Amino acid sequence: MLTIEGYIFYGTLVFLWLEFIWETYLGLRQDRVYKYAVEIPPELEGIFDEETYVNARLYGWDRNSFVMTQDTISIVTLTLHILFNVYYHAWNLSGHVLRKLGYVTFNETLQTVIFVFFMDILNVIKTLPISLYYTFILEASHGLNTQTVGLFLEDTIKLFVLVQLVVFLLVSAVIFLIHTAGEYFFTYLWGFTVLLSLLLSSLFPTYIAPLFNEYTQLPEGELRSNIESLAASMNFPLSEIYIMETTSDKTSRSNAYFYGFWNNKRIVLTNNLLKQRDEETDSDEDADENKMAPKGLENDEVLAIVAHELGHWQMNHIPLQIVLNYSLMLVSYTLIGFLFKQESLYRAFGFVEQGAPIFIKLVLILQFILTPYTALINTLLTNVSRRMEFQADDFAVSLGFREKSRRALIKIHKDNLSFPAYDWLYSTWYHSHPTLLERLHRLTED
Repeated sequence: MLTIEGYIFYGTLVFLWLEFIWETYLGLRQDRVYKYAVEIPPELEGIFDEETYVNARLYGWDRNSFVMTQDTISIVTLTLHILFNVYYHAWNLSGHVLRKLGYVTFNETLQTVIFVFFMDILNVIKTLPISLYYTFILEASHGLNTQTVGLFLEDTIKLFVLVQLVVFLLVSAVIFLIHTAGEYFFTYLWGFTVLLSLLLSSLFPTYIAPLFNEYTQLPEGELRSNIESLAASMNFPLSEIYIMETTSDKTSRSNAYFYGFWNNKRIVLTNNLLKQRDEETDSDEDADENKMAPKGLENDEVLAIVAHELGHWQMNHIPLQIVLNYSLMLVSYTLIGFLFKQESLYRAFGFVEQGAPIFIKLVLILQFILTPYTALINTLLTNVSRRMEFQADDFAVSLGFREKSRRALIKIHKDNLSFPAYDWLYSTWYHSHPTLLERLHRLTED
């Protein structure tokens, strides 16, 4: 007869595999779309050329196969983690290293830092070959990556070092809070998380993002003047407009967003969102429009994308998402507070002779025990995001950008090789943004 620890152990494995089977089923549904959707949808006839459509379908098919393979590798390695009590052994190894360094007394904070370092090293070993294949074989074969291996490894090392620098402060604060805050530590932990995330949100664009991409001011000209006029008409507190340089050494994907708090908002446009012109293209007026047209958007189309982003601000989507996310986080932390003292949870994962340390308790609860709740919440947030995207599109239409928004969305999907057709169930589960066909259908409605 199974003990409660046994039920927890096998119940966790069963749910993880059920989630994997469900997502594999969704992936196979989408795989059928890629296989059989060989004809351009009627809504895109005369808009998507045959070559672009075929390339987008093949890229999507390759990427979908890659994701399913990656998920298979992930579930197998995660299962091995659980079966062989990797967290328990990594924790004991961390303690051994700490003692070798001369710490004869138990120091939970330093041992946790070493534990996280070991787990991060293990994660890099597992994911680096997969990331290299995805970036330099799959993406590059479809013309969506121009990053060098050197820059890729440089970014990987930067991120790894940055994480290790943050871990010590984060671990110290969390352990201190839980030790000193008493029974309702989860409320203090929630407050700390909220403050930390707001701080990182304000620091990331200015101090961290420039470590990975170059930012320059959008030059004076028609586009800048139009964006400033649009922002002023809405009383959007625009302080600067930046171009994020990506095409030369990172990726060919285009994007736009804004960030900043209070009266200090900044709009960011990736350089490949803007029209890429050269003398040969400009001089050849008779070139085939679909095959020879340079990537990027015309100024009025960029303005339509900016209008969409400003729609999120006008309708308070960002504050609403923040409130929703932090409210759901409080529920999660309340559940953590309830589960934290349930020692049977940790015995199920190998911590039998000694109690599990604070950080590992949090990891086990968040990564395994709360996975059903997390899956439910992610589905909720995905569908809320989709609704907000439709509303932002409607806002852009209200400003007179209906046709420009249509053209911009189509061009972005072409440039990014984004396939326009998706299985409805797959899209509902995964996509925080509506599909191209869904957005075009709404943009054609009166």
